[in-house]
Amino acid sequence: MALSQGNQLPKRVIVSGMKFPVPLARELREKTEISIIEIYGSTETGGMGYRDPLRQNRFQFLPNLEFQFQTVEENEELLVKSPFVSKQYYSLQASEWVLSILPPNSYYATGDLGEYSDLGFYLLGRKDRIIKHKGKRVSLDRIESEILGLGLEGQFYCVPVHHETGDTIGLFTDSLLPIDTIYQTLRSELPSSHVPRVIVKQNEIPKLPNGKTDYSKISSFCYEEFLRLQTLKDKGKNIQNINSETTIPEILESILGSVPKPDQHFIYDCGMDSILFSELILKLEKKIGHQIPEEDKQTGYLFSLSGLEEYVREKLYLLE
Repeated sequence: MALSQGNQLPKRVIVSGMKFPVPLARELREKTEISIIEIYGSTETGGMGYRDPLRQNRFQFLPNLEFQFQTVEENEELLVKSPFVSKQYYSLQASEWVLSILPPNSYYATGDLGEYSDLGFYLLGRKDRIIKHKGKRVSLDRIESEILGLGLEGQFYCVPVHHETGDTIGLFTDSLLPIDTIYQTLRSELPSSHVPRVIVKQNEIPKLPNGKTDYSKISSFCYEEFLRLQTLKDKGKNIQNINSETTIPEILESILGSVPKPDQHFIYDCGMDSILFSELILKLEKKIGHQIPEEDKQTGYLFSLSGLEEYVREKLYLLE
């Protein structure tokens, strides 16, 4: 508001309590000379370090902080000791919050995973925000930072979507960009294990009473979307045998549960989302009898009914 109205702004800003939005940091850096310092820490630890938000997850530790690391599976968890660390804290144990006492001269386990070097502390993410996705352990905090670094319009938040077949990544955004544009960008810019399989768009980001992002509500929205997509997928299993005679509308009906209308150009507007995209590729490959090259999956052909039909016609012609 102050920026758009041309009001005088401070030369230096120190922020804490939540992650500073990268898009806003970029806009302030481009349009003003404001220096932004984000404090790294929690209620239990007090301030531990600081960073420039545009450096994403690279922090410098404060001088009075003593630290060490303990191995947690394949990662290193940060342990800290300083005058600001709380001597009492609550920890969640067996679905119940329990008051714990920190012994004198002991290190506090932050729950943050990361790597330390001469360049500083690279925060990989919270221990409870590391999931296994497509066979790899990935940090939702890191993926969130990667997406924010792409410069897409809007805010983006990653959450885990837990289900019986394993964990996957949900993405929540208030972006005005079409979902197919967001998904194409993510597929082309991120490793496959970092690409969210569920994308939810709403006009506003859910907030807690203290103003922080409500990740619990976001997780609920993404899980509901995951279930909706699974239902669509199950409805589409009525067409089991895909062959060269199967039409593109029939393939889409087998995935979406209905045939897209002529005025619905983008298949994402009909309910198609990233979790169903892999099924689309597999069925197209069965129809044409050949694998679809990875670079072809990035093209705009595969995101509309007319594009799919044109792509298959050209592919079949070249294979004759």
